[in-house]
Amino acid sequence: MKPVSQVILIQNRNGTSWTVSDAAVVVISSIFQRRKPSLR
Repeated sequence: MKPVSQVILIQNRNGTSWTVSDAAVVVISSIFQRRKPSLR
């Protein structure tokens, strides 16, 4: 569980302020795509 690190990396990379909910959605979507690629 490293959501904070992911958010910090995104903020430093894009330089934009990402919200926790947005970051969570991105992480969850990425995990779902990796676990169930057939879904999409």
